[in-house]
Amino acid sequence: MNERTRWFQGFGKCLRGLVWISASMMMSGSGVSESVEAPTTPVEGFSSRSTGTLASACSGDVPGRARYNVLQIVWDTTRAANLGVYGYERNTTPFLDQAAQDAGVVFNRCHAEGSWTSPSVATMFTGLIPQTHKVHTEATRLAEGWNTTAEMLSARGYRTALITGNGMLTEKDRNFGQGFDEVAFYARPDAQVTDAFLAWVDSTGSEPFFGHVQYFAAHGPYAPSAAFDSLFIDDEHYGVLGDAPKINPAGCFGGLNPGIVVDSLLSLDYYVAQYDALIREADFELSRLMDGLESRGLADSTLVILTADHGEMLAGEHNFFFCHASFFEGNSHIPLVLWLPPAWQAEHRDLGGLVDDRNVGLVDLLPSTLDLLGITMPQNLQGTSLFSYLHPDMYLGGEGDRRYLGFGTKKMIHYGLQTEDPRLVTLYNPIWDPREATDIAPRFPELTEMVADSLEKISAAAENTWLSEPPGVYIRDDFENSDDSNFRLYTDRKPSPDLYWTIRPRVDEGGSQALYGYAAETASQSFETGAVVVVEAPKRSYAMEADLRLERGGVGIAIAYQPWIRVGYRLLLQPDRALLYTVWKGEAQLLTAKAITLDPAEWVHLRLRANHGMIVVDLDGEELMRAMEPRWETIGGGTMFTPMPGTSVWLDNLVLARL
Repeated sequence: MNERTRWFQGFGKCLRGLVWISASMMMSGSGVSESVEAPTTPVEGFSSRSTGTLASACSGDVPGRARYNVLQIVWDTTRAANLGVYGYERNTTPFLDQAAQDAGVVFNRCHAEGSWTSPSVATMFTGLIPQTHKVHTEATRLAEGWNTTAEMLSARGYRTALITGNGMLTEKDRNFGQGFDEVAFYARPDAQVTDAFLAWVDSTGSEPFFGHVQYFAAHGPYAPSAAFDSLFIDDEHYGVLGDAPKINPAGCFGGLNPGIVVDSLLSLDYYVAQYDALIREADFELSRLMDGLESRGLADSTLVILTADHGEMLAGEHNFFFCHASFFEGNSHIPLVLWLPPAWQAEHRDLGGLVDDRNVGLVDLLPSTLDLLGITMPQNLQGTSLFSYLHPDMYLGGEGDRRYLGFGTKKMIHYGLQTEDPRLVTLYNPIWDPREATDIAPRFPELTEMVADSLEKISAAAENTWLSEPPGVYIRDDFENSDDSNFRLYTDRKPSPDLYWTIRPRVDEGGSQALYGYAAETASQSFETGAVVVVEAPKRSYAMEADLRLERGGVGIAIAYQPWIRVGYRLLLQPDRALLYTVWKGEAQLLTAKAITLDPAEWVHLRLRANHGMIVVDLDGEELMRAMEPRWETIGGGTMFTPMPGTSVWLDNLVLARL
C-alpha cells in the first residue's frame, strides 16, 4: 500500500467516525435541544415544494445512456441568503426562482469549502477539499498532478471551455486552465461572458461540451450595469441598516472594505442594495444563457449546475463589512441548483421542484457529474455523488490551519491562529440560528471536544495526502523557468508608481538571475510567496532562507504569516540593525533587536526558522538572535517581503521548507 492510499484511507476512517458522532447526537436528541430561539419560519427555501433527497428520488438508477452536455455556472461572491429561492424577500432572482420551481433540484444546505475563489474553484475542478489540493493562498497554483473535470471529459471527446468574468481563473500561473480547449476572460458587464460562451458553443462542432461559466456577479466593487444600477435603492427594504462605523483602510473587519466604497459613502443600505442589484443582473444573464441553450436545441441534453464559489459577509455580520474572509454562514452558505437533462428525466423520473436538505458541498460536483455520465470515479475523490445514498450528511472545508465543518444541524469553526488558544472552536446551529449569534459549545463541552478532535484528525488526513513524507523543501533559484508547482513567487506584477518587482540578470555572477525590487519614496508595498508548509498535524514548523543584498533602506520579512488575520513573525532588516517582532492581529510587538553591519555591495545568507513557538534568525551561518512566542504552539502561513519606502534590495535562491 503506498503512502497516498494510506492517507486517503485514514481520511475516510476519520470521516466515518464523525458521521457516527453526528448520528449518535441526533439519536440522543442533542441535535434539537439547544433552546436557541427559532425564527418564525425556518430557513427551508420554498416550503411548498417536495422535499427528500436526490438519491431517494432517483432510486439508485443514475448512469445516463447518453453523453450529456455539462454546464457549470458559478455566480461569484453570491450568498444563498440573498436569493429568492432561499427565502429572501427582495426580488433578486425572479428567473432562478421560477426555473427552480419548475424543473430544478434545490439544495438548501450547500457550503463552499473555501472562503474565496481559488480554493473553491480548485475544489469544484478536483473533487478535493482545500486541505488536500493546497490552493488556499494568493500564491499557490493548482498542481498538474490533480486530474480535473475538464481533463477527464476532454479525454472522452468533450469540448471544454472556461469562460469567466473573474480574471483570477485565467492567470496562467494559477493553472485553472488545465484540460480546457478554450480559456477566456471578459470584464464586466457579465453579458460578455454569456455571449462568449454561446458563441463558443456555436463555433466548435457538435460533440458534447463541458463548460465552466463564471460570472463576476456580486463581487465587489458593487457596480451594476446601467439597467440594474440603483434598482433597489429606496425600496421597501431600504433605510433600516444605518451607517458603517468607518472605512477601514486595512480591510473589512470593523469597517467598510475600501474596495467597495463609493465617494466615501458609509450607508450600509446602499451597499446591500447594490450587492442585490448585481445578483439581479446575474439572474438576467442566467435567463439569457438558459434561453440560448433552448434555442440551440441543447437544453434537453444538458446537465446545468448553478452554484457560487463563496458568499459575502455584508453589513457588519460578526464585525465583517462587505468581504469574504471567514467561514460564517454569510460567507460559506451558497446556492446549489441542478437541472437534470430532460432526456434523462424522461427515461427515469421528473425531478423538478425537489428540495434536498442534506449537507453538501462543492467537492460533490465532480463525482455527481461523473455519476450521471456513467464514468468510473477516481479513487482519490473526497466528494460524494449527490445521487448516492452513501453521501455523508456533512461538509468540510478550511484554509491554512483554519477549518470548519457542518454535520447534521450543527456547524463547528476551528479558528487556528485567529485565537490565542489553537484548540478554541465555536459551535452553532445555523438551521435555527442562521446569524450564528449563539455559540453553543459551552453547553456541550464533551460533544465539542469529540467533534474538534475529529475535525483535527480529518484535516490532518486530508493535508498529508499532498506529500507522502517529510521533509518537503521547495527551491526556486531560477524564478522564470522553474516548473515547481507547489508555490508561486509573484515576479510578474506590472510596474507601478509604488512598487516594481522584476527578474534581472546578476552581472556580478555571470548573468545568473535574481529577484530585484524597489519601493517608491512615497509608499510601502508588499509581495507574497505561497505557503508551502505541510506538516504532520497538529504541530507545524517552518523555515525560510535566501541570499540577500540590501543596497539601501530596509526590508521586512514576515514568515509563518497569515495575511487574512495578520498574524506571524516579522524580521526588519536595516543596514545597521535587525529587529524581530511578533505580529498578533496586525499589532507588532518587539521581541528582540541586534546591531549588525550590512555592506550594500555584499551578499549575505539569511535563514529564519520557527518551531513550536521558537524563532531563530541566522546570518551567514551564525545565529543572530532567537526569541520565544509562547502563544505559537502552531506555525502556519506564508512568507511576505515588505520593503520600506526608498528601499533597494536583491533576493536570490529563496528556499521555503518544513522541518
